[in-house]
Amino acid sequence: MSRRNRRRDVIVASLIIITAYVYWRQRPEPAITFDQRTERREQVESAPSRPIGTLPGINRGTD
Repeated sequence: MSRRNRRRDVIVASLIIITAYVYWRQRPEPAITFDQRTERREQVESAPSRPIGTLPGINRGTD
């Protein structure tokens, strides 16, 4: 009897793993991929930074 239960457990575990794999393969593509996040971060880090305390529309013409 225990052999039958073990066989059933193996079959159920296999079905769960196969179902998870099929679900994983059919999932929709993410909106932002890892490469795009890396590119965006590099663009932000390489952007010229304004001095602290300067905002658009404030202190114009005081340069």
